[in-house]
Amino acid sequence: MLSLTAPDSHGLLRAEAALFVEQHLLPDPGLGIAVKRGEEADAEDIERHFTTEHGLIAVADFLTSYLKDHLLHLSRRFVEALWVRTDCFRRWAALADLCLLGEGQGAARGVPCLPNRQRLALLFVLDGALHCAEAPKDATEALLPRLPRLFELFASEEGSFPDVLASITRRMICSACRPGESEVPLPRALLVPVVTALKKSRSKRCGQADLAEALATWAHRLGD
Repeated sequence: MLSLTAPDSHGLLRAEAALFVEQHLLPDPGLGIAVKRGEEADAEDIERHFTTEHGLIAVADFLTSYLKDHLLHLSRRFVEALWVRTDCFRRWAALADLCLLGEGQGAARGVPCLPNRQRLALLFVLDGALHCAEAPKDATEALLPRLPRLFELFASEEGSFPDVLASITRRMICSACRPGESEVPLPRALLVPVVTALKKSRSKRCGQADLAEALATWAHRLGD
C-alpha cells in the first residue's frame, strides 16, 4: 500500500514498495522489470505482446484487490513509482485494447471481457502513464482512434469512468494539437461523444473541466 498512498515527498519509498509488489505479489513474470531493454528488443514481437498483456492484467488484479472503488485513482501512483523501471506502461495500444477486450466484432469478440473494476484500473494506469510520458505522439496515434469506442462503452458508467475518460481525452486532444503535430488527425467520431458527455456532466468534478479544455483546444485547431 505504500506504493499507492505514500506522499509525493517520499518518492523513493513509493518506488521501493512498488518494486516489492512486482517481485513478490505479482505473478511471474509480472511486469518484466527484470528483463533488460536490450534483451527485450531482441525478443519476438508476439512474445513481448503477451508478456505485456500478462503484466498489465496482473497489475489490474493487484490494484482492484487492494483498492476500493473510490481509491482506484491511486493506480496512477503505482505507474509513477515504476515508470523508469519498465516499458510495460508505454504499450499504449495494449492498455486500450485490454479495456476493449471482448467488445465489438473483432477477432477477440469471443474472449470474455475483463471485469469493469479491472478496466477502470487500467484506464487509471493509462492516464497515469500519459501523465508520466507527457502524452507523446506515438500514444496519440495509438489511442485517438480507440477513444470513440472507449466513450461508447464507458462514458455512461457510474463512478470514476467519466472522469478518467475525460482526463485521457484532454491529454490526447491537447497532444494532437501541439505545434508541429497537426498531422495527427482528430477522429470526427470522437466529437459527438465528447460534446454529449460535457452536456450530461452536472458535477463540478475535474472531468467537466477536462472535456471543456479538450473541446476548446479542438475548436482552436479548427480555427487555425
